[in-house]
Amino acid sequence: MPLIASTKLKPVSNPEVGKRECILMNDKSGDTSENINALANLAKAVPIYDDALKPVAVETGKALGTLGRAVNAAMAPIRGFVWGAEQVENWINDRVARKLHGTSAEEIETPDLAIAGPTIDALRFNGHKPELSEMFASLLASAMSKRTSAKTHPIYVEFIKSLSSLDAQVFAALSSGASYPAADVASTKEGEAGESPHLMHYCPHVLNEVSKYTTVHPHQLQASVENLARMKLVDAVSHRHLTSNIHTSTYKSIPSDPRLSELVKFIESMHRKPIFHNGHIRCTQLGRDFAAVCL
Repeated sequence: MPLIASTKLKPVSNPEVGKRECILMNDKSGDTSENINALANLAKAVPIYDDALKPVAVETGKALGTLGRAVNAAMAPIRGFVWGAEQVENWINDRVARKLHGTSAEEIETPDLAIAGPTIDALRFNGHKPELSEMFASLLASAMSKRTSAKTHPIYVEFIKSLSSLDAQVFAALSSGASYPAADVASTKEGEAGESPHLMHYCPHVLNEVSKYTTVHPHQLQASVENLARMKLVDAVSHRHLTSNIHTSTYKSIPSDPRLSELVKFIESMHRKPIFHNGHIRCTQLGRDFAAVCL
């Protein structure tokens, strides 16, 4: 007697459903092949979709095919930017060697795998961005030098991976450790309590530096500063101004900065009054340590 009773699908007549319906019944004398055949017949008997739905399915398939081709075309340029292992290796041998120029061979050591591994992996997807790839090269070079390896930290890889090219440029502009005047822009309306915020952390120094390389909108600058502050690489302070004469002069010039003219016009078009609150931005100690290794 078999240990496990076999099962067999037997058709059961049902006037409402028809001959397609089957129920599973225990049959100790059944054969496995019969079960397989019954399941095959059931699969053939049950349609995937009703004839009335075929036109809809066909049109949907065409639409998905069109979208698929569009997605494929949009992804095609990206494939060329993903670096292979050989390309990463060649780039590292060239760029890291340049970073270590002047270092004796005796001072070069194998980098910490916790730094080298994620860095090599990140370069596959960020190697085409010069601002970030150069930071990765500096990080690897620092990790390979006996004089600086103790200053490197695995979290620095994650910091670089979390930066956009613009973030890297903004951070470089702030990396000296000095404090730079900044301002928040809000507005008020007569008869209304409180203020409406419009822009935060507008820093002329940073905008001047970044504008040497790319065109940037003040709100893009705000987003980058907020991302850097999130990682504790910079402090963005509001409602607390710097007191030196040169900084006071910068604060006075911000309301008439032509790069804010569109925002001021927009505020005034709503019959509101623009208000500027002074603050400042500076690199944190963590940011300075990160900059020393990666910039």
